[in-house]
Parts: sequence; C-alpha cells; structure tokens
Amino acid sequence: MRLFGQGVSLDLLRTYPKMTAPLTYLTYAAWGHVAGFSTQALRLLSPFIAWGAATVWWFAIRRHVRSAPMALLTVGVLVFNPYFVGLSVFVFTDMLSLLGMALVVLGVDSRRPWLSAVGLMVATTARQYLVFLVPALLIADFLVRPRSVRPWRFTASALVGTIPLVALIVLWEGQFAPASALRDRYLAEGVRFDLHALALYLAMPGAYLILLALPIAIGVNT
Repeated sequence: MRLFGQGVSLDLLRTYPKMTAPLTYLTYAAWGHVAGFSTQALRLLSPFIAWGAATVWWFAIRRHVRSAPMALLTVGVLVFNPYFVGLSVFVFTDMLSLLGMALVVLGVDSRRPWLSAVGLMVATTARQYLVFLVPALLIADFLVRPRSVRPWRFTASALVGTIPLVALIVLWEGQFAPASALRDRYLAEGVRFDLHALALYLAMPGAYLILLALPIAIGVNT
C-alpha cells in the first residue's frame, strides 16, 4: 500500500512485488492519503469494506428469505466466522474480493447484468484467481434465466467485467501476475498437485452436504 501511495504508474503496475491484482493496493493507497499510511490507519478502512460486503450479502439473501431478521441471522453465520473477522481486520486483500463476489450473486439474482459486471471487475482486480466467477456467472444465469429471455445480457456482462483483468494480463505480458522476484520464485517451483489435499477438499464439503441432504430426503419421503 505504501509503495502505491508514493505514486501509481504503468511501470509500477507491471512490476510491483505481489502476486495478487492491484485493486486492493490502489484502494488502500487512496485511503492512506486521507488517513495516513500507518498500519493502524490503513486498517480503519477494512471494517467499512467488510460492512459493505456483509450488506450486499444481506440483500442477496433477503431476496430468498421472507423475514428480515432471519436474513440478518443468516449473514451473521458469515460474519461471525473467525475467518471473516480475521480477513476484515488483519488481511487487506480479501474483503474486496468477497464484496465483488456478493455483487455478482446479487446481479444474477436481481437480473441486473451491470451489477454483475461491476462485481466481476472488483473481484478479479482484487484477486485475479476469482476469474472462475465468469463461468459461474454464465452457469447461474443459464439455470435461473427464463427460457424466453436471450442469454446475451449476462454474456456481455461477463465480457465487460473481465476487461480490466485482461488489460492487466496484457500489461503483465501474458502472465497472471506482475513481473517480480516473487513471481519468478513461484514459476521456478513449478506446478505442484497434492492428491491428499484434493481428497480432503472433496470429502469435507461432501460430508457437509450429505448431513444436509439426509434430513431433506427423510422429510420428502415422509
């Protein structure tokens, strides 16, 4: 953040020593010019971004839950998670990503392509790995869109939403991160794939879903 606070240039965007996209650093650098660049001053912005993310998630959930208090309790499950608290206070790069994801979800659910496009821009320029939101957006639109409605609106939304990320990749000369010693180290290590991690990743969500599906199946059969 302090590096970006010294001034932003194309050369800095091309070579800053991080692996994540620059929106977070740009946002906090702008905040630093207002509140100061001490760690404590920079952290003052984080709860506001987290509050914005929680609010957008509330609106998305509220569309499916009749009771506003119940929607609030549902959001509470998210915000009381220690991971959410930690990211909203100590880590700077994730809350903007969650805000962007929430905007994408709300945009699809409310049939507002422009909102999903904004969400994609925010999410992918905060963490470029969230490019998976593009196929997720198109699949979600396919599942909820009335068959009489043409798909071009959210296809266009996905294309527009990725323009900033594509521009960054061009600036990075086709790579998925800026040119730096950190990127070179990651590339030198090569791609590693851990089957044990994959097994755990698939097993735990599967266990959670089964525990939810069993009561539903019992209720349907009875």
